[in-house]
Amino acid sequence: MRFAIRDDDTCYFTRPEELEKTYSRLPGFPVALAVTPFALHSENLGDPIRFRQHGPPAPLGKNSELIAYLREQVASRRYSILCHGFTHEYQRQGQSLIQECLWKDPARLAKETRQGKRYLEDVLDCPVDTYVPPGNSISRAGIEAVSETFHNILATLPLRRAVEFVFDGAGRQAWSARLVHQFQFGGPSPFVYSLGRARLLACTSWTSVADWQLTNARLDQAHRLGADFTLAVHYWELKGKVLDGLLRLADRAVELGFEPVPCSQLFTGAAQGPRLARAPKSEEPRKEALWVDSKTL
Repeated sequence: MRFAIRDDDTCYFTRPEELEKTYSRLPGFPVALAVTPFALHSENLGDPIRFRQHGPPAPLGKNSELIAYLREQVASRRYSILCHGFTHEYQRQGQSLIQECLWKDPARLAKETRQGKRYLEDVLDCPVDTYVPPGNSISRAGIEAVSETFHNILATLPLRRAVEFVFDGAGRQAWSARLVHQFQFGGPSPFVYSLGRARLLACTSWTSVADWQLTNARLDQAHRLGADFTLAVHYWELKGKVLDGLLRLADRAVELGFEPVPCSQLFTGAAQGPRLARAPKSEEPRKEALWVDSKTL
């Protein structure tokens, strides 16, 4: 059993001390930073109503202090790097925010994903082999576009987008398995889903609106199943009760026998699936969060 921490949204606007103040408290835990290559400036993070983005895309490499810090920490294997979209741009429709891997057409998404990977590997001097869709949301066409470059995707098959999967055998079979696992596991399977070239793995979001008991129930369930567990957080939200919860969850994982590993290792080794064996359900039903980055369906 392996335990991984995925921290989203590192970009040009991130200061090294924002990462250091949290992860200096987790020695021995490798952290996978989901990095946006050319981010837009975002305001009112965590508030879907007041959230705004503006300005031109800001290249990560222009923040020389952050680049030096990340290169040093990646070289020491404290951090690994994931690709988190291209600009992380949302489009607003009324009060709804539409995520980057939903509103961009597949050709553009495929092109920008290739560019993003090359750019991150160049400026950070490290391999980048895993993709994290902004907002944890991706369409079937988006999966195919991204998988031209990345075979590993930290997200799950979206139940809400059923029509996109029903017209071919592989898509229909994968989506049907996802539906079965929603009932079996009380959420997406903790094991890897395969769809074409892509391998998808669900994460459990730990945010200010996440439910503590449900999050612990998912960790306990992974332990009972002998599965891996990935916890997704945002560095800009890690303070107060949210930071305390992350530290407690990391301690619990070690106590339960999980091995802390980088996210990319979760796509290889023992924890393969999805498995169709009968699984105990979580103690509480799944709760929807208001902020888009907390959604897993």
